Amino acid sequence: PSVFAVHFGAAGDEATSTAIMQDLARANGGFYQYATATGEVDRAFDRMATWLRRPASYTFSWSAAKLPPGSIALTVAQDAQVRIGGVAVALVLDTSTSMNEKAGGQTRITVAKQSLRELVSDSLPDGLSVSLRVFKPGTRKRQSCDTRIAVALGPLDKAAMLDAIAGLRIRPRTSTPLAAAIEAAGRDIEGAVGPRIVVVVTDGNESCKGDPAAAVHGLIDQGFETTVNIVGLGLDDQAVKDQMAEWAAIGGGVFVDAQDRASLSAGIAQALRAPFQVFDADGTLVGAGLVDGDFVTVEPGRYRVEISSEPPIVFEAVEVAPGQPTQLEIGGPTE
Repeated sequence: PSVFAVHFGAAGDEATSTAIMQDLARANGGFYQYATATGEVDRAFDRMATWLRRPASYTFSWSAAKLPPGSIALTVAQDAQVRIGGVAVALVLDTSTSMNEKAGGQTRITVAKQSLRELVSDSLPDGLSVSLRVFKPGTRKRQSCDTRIAVALGPLDKAAMLDAIAGLRIRPRTSTPLAAAIEAAGRDIEGAVGPRIVVVVTDGNESCKGDPAAAVHGLIDQGFETTVNIVGLGLDDQAVKDQMAEWAAIGGGVFVDAQDRASLSAGIAQALRAPFQVFDADGTLVGAGLVDGDFVTVEPGRYRVEISSEPPIVFEAVEVAPGQPTQLEIGGPTE
């Protein structure tokens, strides 16, 4: 503190008491006044008041503390249903020779066709952009490592798609060109607008010296909002399963290990969960995820969440608090 010393009178050693009071005044910018009359005391107080009212310089500094991010996830209420919509779906079905082997008492191709028919009939809405690509059979003299388009990308015509699925056959000398199929699927949907989903259903590993991981990287690096999912059917090699899981992780999708029709249908349905997008107040896309999927990390703030479903679902003014998860329920009270 600053000390204002008003000194009057002095008993004993006047010099010592004066020195003490002057030291007190000088310690932190105060002042010393020796008074011999009431007027001098009054002047000392006036001086002090003037000093207290004088302009003072000061500095102000601050630092911005970064708030911890929050997150958003979407779930579906128990009695609600969400059908995917507003996306482009590229289905790739393994039609290699090994698909004639058994899975759950039926051939793998029979199981796959049943699951695809169920998907088209019950889950995919009319008009959804869908393509179907399969593996091209070889000839008597040559093993094939090519693929062919069975249904070109376009609005879903259920009857036509079901006919195409019913007509699929397994031919000899058909290999498993997974890398080529993924690359071709990317070309199949490159003209689509909005989210894009690739689903590969296969019973074996790459057999044509391709690099599926590089193919997935190439698809994602094109800048499209694309998710790549791998559904393994009847796989028994854990190393192959682990490898396919890595491919799906690169593509931001899921790997599903299916051993029969029920698990294959569930796996395809999991791969075709409706995606959602998170937009900030300026309309900028800041995050994307899947319904019933993982939480999506975003900065604290207010957002608009759009679900690619049929019909479309939108959550307005979603508040995300620092460090807190925000879970929205489709068909619940928060919708």
